[in-house]
Amino acid sequence: MQYTIMPAINPDDSMAQEQAALLVGHLKVINQQWDKAFLFELGTLKGLLAATEEILREKSSQSGKTAKALDDVATSLAETKAATCKTAMQTSDFVHKIGLAIERLLDASEIDGTDAFKSRLQNIILDYSEKQSGRERIWNQFYNLDPDREKFPTIDEMLGLV
Repeated sequence: MQYTIMPAINPDDSMAQEQAALLVGHLKVINQQWDKAFLFELGTLKGLLAATEEILREKSSQSGKTAKALDDVATSLAETKAATCKTAMQTSDFVHKIGLAIERLLDASEIDGTDAFKSRLQNIILDYSEKQSGRERIWNQFYNLDPDREKFPTIDEMLGLV
């Protein structure tokens, strides 16, 4: 791409040159992170599992649609724990599955969840989201878009590789 296709792009076509440069940049980032993707996704899943377990500790005080949604969250959690995650994509799929179950729980809790449960649920989700956002900022530091990137640990430090 960098040595064959980009030189062949019309120099007057700035949009095509920009898009090609973006693609090369993305490929460089993928190349640098490829072997760490599984560890990153696994860390994401571990954080979500901990948040999900915390949510389920609040289960006894709920009924109706909220209780049903909590049962679905518990099922997703059990299925995930019973599985063996061997790839980044498989791990990401489990994150997505649990995330959807929690999203349905949020919707159900707006129908018949207690105020205390809704408040606790939101706090758990916000706490997880804040932690995951920090992880994402570290993971995407190669793009040099985060003005605070110098304040964060390296990807290797975040993943416990150093």
